[in-house]
Amino acid sequence: MEKIKMATPLVEMDGDEMTRILWQMIKDELLNPFIELNTEYYDLGLEHRNATDDQVTVDSAEATKKYGVAVKCATITPNAARMDEYDLKEMWKSPNGTIRAILDGTVFRTPIVVKGIEPCVRNWKKPITIARHAYGDVYKGVEMKIPAAGKCELVYTAEDGTEMRETIHNFTGAGIVQGQHNVNASIESFARSCFNYALDQKQDLWFATKDTISKKYDHTFKDIFQEIFDAEYKEKFEKNNLDLIIKNDVTPVMIQADGRHLWRVFDNLMNNINKYAQPGTRVYIDIIPKDSGAIITFKNVSATPLNISSDELKERFVRGDSSRNTEGSGLGLSIAESLMKLMNGTLELTVDGDLFKVTLEF
Repeated sequence: MEKIKMATPLVEMDGDEMTRILWQMIKDELLNPFIELNTEYYDLGLEHRNATDDQVTVDSAEATKKYGVAVKCATITPNAARMDEYDLKEMWKSPNGTIRAILDGTVFRTPIVVKGIEPCVRNWKKPITIARHAYGDVYKGVEMKIPAAGKCELVYTAEDGTEMRETIHNFTGAGIVQGQHNVNASIESFARSCFNYALDQKQDLWFATKDTISKKYDHTFKDIFQEIFDAEYKEKFEKNNLDLIIKNDVTPVMIQADGRHLWRVFDNLMNNINKYAQPGTRVYIDIIPKDSGAIITFKNVSATPLNISSDELKERFVRGDSSRNTEGSGLGLSIAESLMKLMNGTLELTVDGDLFKVTLEF
């Protein structure tokens, strides 16, 4: 059998301890018999990183930028105990952190689904991919041990010499301090990577920050994600001259639900609002936490009078106004109600004149 030829080299980043053995077994038994491996090899084992003053990690990342693909084995990020064990020159930083910073810091951790091993939460039907932005932050953090009482400040000096200062803490005794940073360009790249990955993999995308605590740092991430999202999806609302207002209590909201069904419910409700809301009005979404779930309400003003009852409106293929010649909303509402029942939740529809309100309860 003719082996598969590789036109582009694969960057091969060898690792520490058992991963070196496992990677060699994978090559010997699964790859070499079928592929003419064309690799550019870098030894990222801790001993070689120490011998090269960690330059090998930088070189492997630059090679990855050049060729576009790499395989990296697990590596040791040394702590104090490893200093003596490996006779290290210094406590070298995380290779993953160094590589991510050079590659612009986006990593997707995708689980391997094994048949017969079921998730703890039975409603989870598909794997969850974690998107990790690892440029800057703690990976590039600057740390200092505070020896005694004194004031610690965060200082920014502009190119023209002007300064901005913020007091971090007035120490009354010994302590520690850490400084972190990030840049908008990298956050924007991270956001686009997440959106593109979600579209490519056909996975729902969820974004979370602790912006209730971090009013500037985490909030900047949220703002950038929102700006990029709005630039791509805002047109649907602008066609109908609608504003979307989302109100959420600062208390975290947790519910047990099937992500695919929940997304379908939200999608049906938002499509219904897009079709039938009065142009120039507002759409309100309220999320109210409960002890063991949440209540979510959608409210909008209908473009035409809602001259039938709530129950009739939910019947399959029934339109809210018989004079409409557009696609009916009843099917979408009926499906949403059925999906809520599957998730042990309820959907209640309220019609008050032109006001249309849907309440989801988990």
